[in-house]
Amino acid sequence: MNIHADCTNYHFPVNILLEDASRLFEHFSDTAELKRDFLSGTLSKKLQLISTDEKISDSAECIRHFDEENNEYYQITVWDNYCQYLWSLCYAVLVVMDECLVKPIMAPKEKCDQKKLNESYEVFMTAMALYDPKREMPHPRVFYELPNPVSHETDKNVKAANILFVTCLCFILFHEYQHYKLGHMEQDGNKSDEYAADYTAFYQMYEESTPKEKKYVPYGIIMTLGSLFFADDTMEGGTHPDPDCRLKSLILCMDNLDPRSKEYCYGMGITLYRLWAFYYSHENVIPEIEPDTSVEDYFERVQQAVISFKSSQTVRI
Repeated sequence: MNIHADCTNYHFPVNILLEDASRLFEHFSDTAELKRDFLSGTLSKKLQLISTDEKISDSAECIRHFDEENNEYYQITVWDNYCQYLWSLCYAVLVVMDECLVKPIMAPKEKCDQKKLNESYEVFMTAMALYDPKREMPHPRVFYELPNPVSHETDKNVKAANILFVTCLCFILFHEYQHYKLGHMEQDGNKSDEYAADYTAFYQMYEESTPKEKKYVPYGIIMTLGSLFFADDTMEGGTHPDPDCRLKSLILCMDNLDPRSKEYCYGMGITLYRLWAFYYSHENVIPEIEPDTSVEDYFERVQQAVISFKSSQTVRI
């Protein structure tokens, strides 16, 4: 039983990957349970894609509808502007990590590829224009002129971004599906519902993954939650929990990763924090790394610094 995305025209280049995400969702799902939900008529098996040239206002949602006979059903909906932003962030973070964190350790004699770093900066800044209300909305064709999954499919960084994005979107689909399964749709939403959907989505994907897939699932979840940092410069979630708190709660669940994968997770988290601070001119919030500090310890210091920043902003208001 497949969830099909209606994405026959590629409004954004990322749309070419939506079918891959829906297949991964099916792969990680309890097939019998998912089939029952589809056959019950209360959950649509079609993923709704909303194509828009507007600023990002939402990422995904499980939306209630009524059919012609006034029967209630739910449908998971995603917005393609958010998907394009998320893919672009995946690409930028992977390039920055590869050139600035991994290469200096694995190949210290190699110089950073400045051309790739410049490209990743352009991809990131263009994607942020999808969010930032102060900047002009970019035309979708601009994303076809930058590294993208349609015309740069042989680029190793694009390939890695594709895998990471598909894992991210799969987590998002599971998160929305868990809202449906946990009965959140029949009650007023609260912040604890978001944590519950995060946890159950993570464990569903992680428990059903192969040893090779277990490497990518945590990365996708960290990237997805980190993508929520950039909605504005406050690091506050509004009706949802603060995104840094959501990230912290799930990264604590990843204790059984091998040491190298765990370090990569923390490195990815640090990179997301630093990009957020860079974009919103909050570089002074992020502490300098001290000699002989482990990646995990530095990640915790960065998180604590962001918490202190949020507290200071609240006091100021």
